[in-house]
Amino acid sequence: MGILVEGTTHVNVATKSNLDAWIGAAKTPHTWTLDGVAPQATMQVYFGKPRETYFIIDLKTMKILEIINNDVSTAMSNLAARL
Repeated sequence: MGILVEGTTHVNVATKSNLDAWIGAAKTPHTWTLDGVAPQATMQVYFGKPRETYFIIDLKTMKILEIINNDVSTAMSNLAARL
């Protein structure tokens, strides 16, 4: 799952239109959502982790199995190894 944070610039919050455009352009097979906005905490605050953090989650138990920071290659290879 990916979380779209920024809109047209890094200071603008992403909108539903930005999300739809991102999904269409990226052609990603993963689920995408918008980041939280006030009064809901952003995902960065909620999880207490910086951006570019990858969580591998067991969807059956909803337990976080692994957290990987700033390394998409390792995150994807570790996910593939669990499949």
